[in-house]
Amino acid sequence: MLLIQTWGGIGDILRELSALPHAALHRRLGLRWKVLHIPPESLPLHPGALVPAADFARQLVARCPSLVWGGEGNWSNKDKAYQRIFRFLAARFTVSSLFAPGIRLTDEEQAGLPAMDSALKIGLQTHLLGLPSKQWDSAKWATVVQGCLTVYPQATLYILDPAEQAQEFAINERVIWCGRLNIPQAVRVVEQLDLLVSIDSWAKYPAAWAGVPQVIIVPDQTSDYRELDAEAVWTHSLRGIAGKPKVKLIGLEKTAGTARYTLDQISDLSSEDVLKAMSGLRVTSRE
Repeated sequence: MLLIQTWGGIGDILRELSALPHAALHRRLGLRWKVLHIPPESLPLHPGALVPAADFARQLVARCPSLVWGGEGNWSNKDKAYQRIFRFLAARFTVSSLFAPGIRLTDEEQAGLPAMDSALKIGLQTHLLGLPSKQWDSAKWATVVQGCLTVYPQATLYILDPAEQAQEFAINERVIWCGRLNIPQAVRVVEQLDLLVSIDSWAKYPAAWAGVPQVIIVPDQTSDYRELDAEAVWTHSLRGIAGKPKVKLIGLEKTAGTARYTLDQISDLSSEDVLKAMSGLRVTSRE
């Protein structure tokens, strides 16, 4: 009876799996949710989008005790009607938050995590691959890395990017490239950060459910997807995130009830803009 519909990229899947507190309800009441996944080939996706196969969603669901894999497909009309009622009731309590779905790691995966024992832990999701509208000049990222090492001498930086080029940011022992981690391991790293900087990608969801302060760069993405206007990104992609006191958005704002892009293209963004936004959050260790 209780269903979750997933689709699209890694971020889309994580967002839908964290929209309701199913892990807590499972622990308290024994309820379990069935997950149906829309196969990628049935969606109008950008050729540059990094969209995993449905098996990725299946394996992720298998790690969550409160979830059951229901296969590939879409809801029936009856399911949709039932879920509209359920979500209407649940939204009164959950619309402003995301909830940890309870993704478990194996002992081997846990042992393979990087050390997270520094006084300040900062994650940078550099997004060197994927949608063109989100690809920022690697030289500007390098300046951000150097700026973080200077401004936060007690910090360790975690580079969350599978791109081989991202290894170049690991210029000393205080910068750790996490590109060899799988997604569940990377999620666990994000959950333990004191600050995350990302370009509107999947990492913002585990950061949100773990209460990690964030700087999220949100360039105008309509060149990749016409449907991703500012209002759609604010209400859908940033559901449970936008408007939080420890979240700083660069490139998107909402005034007088209307969302609008303020960053026409990501090349207009400077490294100094990012470092200034980080400084404005006045981040300290969450331990």
